[in-house]
Formats: sequence, C-alpha cells, structure tokens
Amino acid sequence: YPTTLRSDPVQVRRLGHSACKAAPMVQLPTPVGRVGIYQSDAQGQCVYVNTTLCELFGLTAKEAMGVGWMYRVHPDDRQRVLAARKNAVSTIPVFYLDYRIVVGGKTLWIAAFSTALMEGGTFKGRIGTITDITEAKMHSRDEDSGSG
Repeated sequence: YPTTLRSDPVQVRRLGHSACKAAPMVQLPTPVGRVGIYQSDAQGQCVYVNTTLCELFGLTAKEAMGVGWMYRVHPDDRQRVLAARKNAVSTIPVFYLDYRIVVGGKTLWIAAFSTALMEGGTFKGRIGTITDITEAKMHSRDEDSGSG
C-alpha cells in the first residue's frame, strides 16, 4: 500500500529522506471520478452538500437540504431508500447503499457511503460520500449477460 512507505517513520528512516520525495507508487486514472460529499444531522436531515453532489443530483445546495435530494431517487428505488434511511439515522458505524437517481431524464446509479458522527456517546449525524457508479453497473450487467 503506497502510503505505508511515506507514513511509516521507521521505513522512512531506513530508506532515507529521499523516500518521502519519491514519485507516487500508484498513478490514479485521469480523470478521477467525481465524489459528492454530504453531512446529515441526527434526524437524518441533510445539512451540507458539496458542489459535486449538487451537480450529480442536478440540484442547488438549497434544494438538496433536508430531504430534498430524495426527489431525484428513482421511483422504483424510493421505498427501499426510505427504509434504509432508518438504519442511517443510528449509531451504526458504517452505512452503504446503492440506488438510482433520475436527473434530466437520465438514470444514474450512485453509491452512498457514510460513517456516524459521534460526540462522546451521542450520535450527531453522518458524513458521507456519493459516487456515480453507473459505468460499473453497466459493465457488471454486460458481464452477467455474457456480452462483456
């Protein structure tokens, strides 16, 4: 794992200072996928979204607040997302859900991943990411059907 070398002081000392200045061991594909970021409060209301999330959902930050983002969830996935949100409004450490959204007549698959925000023993909400996984889903379907 490339960051191990740079973050492990013993290895850095053993290999010398030049190890910290070396070129990255892994080159990321270009362009790197867009990642939406959000934060919700303890009641599950969205209180922050970044620009990328707004672009993915085709909403302004103001429109996405609260549960405004739910208006973009595909009708066939809406009940499943609503049911899963009950788990997201809890102290479970990690929450993951993939579902479809509809933006401008186009259907996208997204993956939502979040972690609980805790203050002492009190649940304060979640912070998470939204990633467009449409290409991966389409590739997976092609492989499943034998055409990929």
